[in-house]
Amino acid sequence: MRRISCRQVSLKAGDGRTKARYGCVELAGDARQLRLSVVIRFQQRRFLRQRRVGDPTMKTIKTLTPTLAALLLIGTLSPALAADTDTDGDGIPDISEPLLHTDPMNADTDGDGANDLADSDPVNAPSPIVADGAAATYRIGETLVENNIDPVAHKDAPDHLEIQVFNDGPTDLTGYTLFYTFTDNDSGATEATILHPDVTIPAGSEARIHIDEGTAPGHLRANPNSIYVTSMAGKHVTATLQADGMAAVTATVEKGPGGAEQAD
Repeated sequence: MRRISCRQVSLKAGDGRTKARYGCVELAGDARQLRLSVVIRFQQRRFLRQRRVGDPTMKTIKTLTPTLAALLLIGTLSPALAADTDTDGDGIPDISEPLLHTDPMNADTDGDGANDLADSDPVNAPSPIVADGAAATYRIGETLVENNIDPVAHKDAPDHLEIQVFNDGPTDLTGYTLFYTFTDNDSGATEATILHPDVTIPAGSEARIHIDEGTAPGHLRANPNSIYVTSMAGKHVTATLQADGMAAVTATVEKGPGGAEQAD
C-alpha cells in the first residue's frame, strides 16, 4: 500500500529564482523506504500526484535523504508535533524517529560517529572490523536473542541481545568493539550497530553483554525502534567482537518470528 503526502515548499534554483512549489513524500512498504521528490511546474500550482521522474512535465531538482523525507512527512501530518520534543538533540523530532527506526535518546543510533540527521543511513553503520590480527584470546559463548533469563531474579527477562564472552588471556579484556547486525528474514531490511561496551571481561573468566534497557551494570541501551522490536518476522543476527590488534570473533543466531517479547 502506498501513501503520498504533499505540502507546498519553496526552494531556490541555481539562478536564485524560486521554482519548486510542492514536495511529495511516498511511504511504501517499509517505513524507511521514503522518497522525497521536489517537483517543478512552470504553469500551474495545484496539488500534484506522485509522477515518475521521467515525466516530461516535471523535473526532479533534489532528492533528500530518508531522514529529511521523514521530517517533511511529519511536518505535513502534524506541524505542531513536528516542532516539539527532540530528546537527543539530533535535529530529528522524537515523533519522527519511529519512521526512521532511530533511537530518540541517541543522536547516533548506529554508533558510526555521524549524527542521525546527517547520516544517509542512520541505522546501518559500516563495519569497523579489521581483517587479520593476532590470535584472539577471547571467544563468544552463548548468544541469545530470545528466552533470556534474569540472572539475579532467576526468572524470564524481556527478549534482547545477550552475548557471553570468555577471556582465556592473562589480562582483563577492555576497550573492545562490538558490531552486531539484524536482518529481517521477510523484508530483507538490515540494521548494523557499533558499540564500545564498558564491560570488563576478567582474565580467565567470562562476562555477559546485554543490549536492552541499559539501566543495569553490563547492560547497554537498545534502540526501541529497531526492527528487532517492530518487525514480527524472524531475524538473522550476527555479533562480532574485536580487541585492538587481535582477530575478530563472530557468532550468529536466529530469532524466531514474533518480535521482542516481554517477560511474563
